[in-house]
Amino acid sequence: MQGNRRRQVLCKPESVARGVLAITLSTHPRWRPMKELKMEFRCGGVVRQAIRELIAVGLMEREGSAVRPTQAAVHFEALMLP
Repeated sequence: MQGNRRRQVLCKPESVARGVLAITLSTHPRWRPMKELKMEFRCGGVVRQAIRELIAVGLMEREGSAVRPTQAAVHFEALMLP
């Protein structure tokens, strides 16, 4: 029961979107397979939805079945560092 509750918290769309963006930023400019990201989070459709939303707002780009952050996302991350 507690494991199921933990998964619900970890699989919140906002948390997954932040995590997907953070992981892809950490390996930029490498393209990351979406399948790999889905396995990382184990949240099924939530990962797909997060990727779609990140692409829609211009923070991520897709090529085939792989994604990576856009230059705008990389630049914004650099501005946020102390």
